[in-house]
This record gives sequence, structure tokens and C-alpha cells, in this order.
Amino acid sequence: IALPVGGIQMQYLWRNQLGDVYSLGLGSAACLGAAAATMSGWCSLTVGSFICTLICTIVCFFVTLHVNTQSLITFGILFGTFIGSLGTIVVTNAPNADLLKKYYLWGAANFNLEGVTAGDIAFSLVLFVIGFVVAIWTAKALTRHFNGETELSNLHKALLLLAIMFLVTSAVSICGPIGFISLGVPNLSRIICKSTDIRKHYLISSAMGTYVNSYCAPRECFYECMLSKNINVQHNFTLLCLEWFRTLATTDDVDERNMASHEFALKAANEDAKKSFNEVKNSVVKEIKGQYK
Repeated sequence: IALPVGGIQMQYLWRNQLGDVYSLGLGSAACLGAAAATMSGWCSLTVGSFICTLICTIVCFFVTLHVNTQSLITFGILFGTFIGSLGTIVVTNAPNADLLKKYYLWGAANFNLEGVTAGDIAFSLVLFVIGFVVAIWTAKALTRHFNGETELSNLHKALLLLAIMFLVTSAVSICGPIGFISLGVPNLSRIICKSTDIRKHYLISSAMGTYVNSYCAPRECFYECMLSKNINVQHNFTLLCLEWFRTLATTDDVDERNMASHEFALKAANEDAKKSFNEVKNSVVKEIKGQYK
């Protein structure tokens, strides 16, 4: 709900169908905060995302007070790219492989809420409620602004950005950067419903966003998913994984990011364990074949 509502607000605020919550770097800032929190451990994902997004919003707040909409969008694209680059730098300097894995699992749509605490969820819900209440409260003014009946002041736009930031952080910090929801869903809503009343698009976008996320969310673990595949797919994938495991054990390209995985693979695939390693491979293949007799 948070991302579609935030996305349609941005489109109405800038009177531009390409507007979304990532237009001013808010989404990139949330990712940067999550990456910094994960790699350093100085706070939770939600708090890290909130702090970085708040800093980004404050910068955009003061820029909004002094430039027109077109200049602000240009600034947002450049600023968002810069923030995204900082996030990449943080991730590529991950202290170890486990933290890197944790971040990428979060970034690949964390629908299973891995690593999310009850405190994170409570904080996220507070941010969502604040952002959503402001969205309802300013709906009529945004609709009039979009229709050209009035022009919101730069201060009003800046305050709306702050409220949108609450919505963005409430979703991204928990489930990761699901970018297409905030751009695609509001546009689909405007195709389905020709009304310019933003409250109708809040309702339609929220329903569509909930459905899309529910449809995309993984419903079964990877092992169960592989069992539903063709026997040849299972067989080939198993051999591929085991071959990768052996390659990891013999590689010379080792640093702090893959040291733990390399040592584990080396221990399992050393010269003295070749026989047991092959036995494991054969038993896995035999087990998979046996399920389809």
C-alpha cells in the first residue's frame, strides 16, 4: 500500500506520470541506510533506512524551496544516482559474505521478513500511519494542484515530500526496494480509472499493489520448488551445484568475503574426502530419481 500511494502522490505533485518515490532519491537513500545498517551493525534495517532517507529528504526539502518542478526533477535524478553509487560502495566493501548475503536477500524483495524484528515492524507501522494520514488529509489539495486549479507552494511541496518519505521508509526498510510498484501500479490505476480524484487512485493502487506483491511473494521454499521441476532439470541442477562447490574449494581467488565458504568447501572436498564427496553426489541423484519412479 505504501509504495503505490507514495508513487501516485509524486505523480500528482509533479504533474508527471513518470514520477515515483525514487524520483528524488528517496528509495536509493533507504537502500543506502539498509546497507550501512547491515554492514556496520550500528542499528536495525528500519532505523538505518529511516535516518538516511530523512537526511535525503532534508536535502530535497531545502532544494524544493528554491527551484521549480522541472529543475527539482533533474536534481532528483542526479541526486538519486549519487546516493545509489554510495550504496554500491558500501555493499562492495562488505566485511564478510554473511552480511553481503543478508543484504542481497533483503534487496531481492524480503517478503519473508528475514532479519526483521518486532521493533522494526512496529516502527515501520508508525511511519506508515503518519504518511498515510497525511496522504488522506492532503488529497483534495493534491487533486486541485494536479488539475491546475491551484498551485501548491514550495513549502507545501516540501512538507509533502517529508510525508512521502515516511511511506517509502515504512515499506522499503522491511521488504526491500520494490521499484516497479511505485511507478507501474499508479500508472495502471490511471489507465483503469480516468477520474483525477487522487483518493480513488489511492484505493485502486493500494488494491493492485497488494495483489501484485501477494502474487510475487514466494510461497514455497527453494527445495520444494525444485521438486516440482522436471527430473532432468533437478538432476542437472544438482550436478551443477556440486561442481560449483568443488570449484569453490579449489579456487585461488579468496578474500575476506568468501574465505569462510572456501574453507568449508575445502574441508568437504579435500583429497581424503573425495570418495565421500562422490558418494554424496550419487546418493542425492539417486534420491531425486527415486521420487519419480
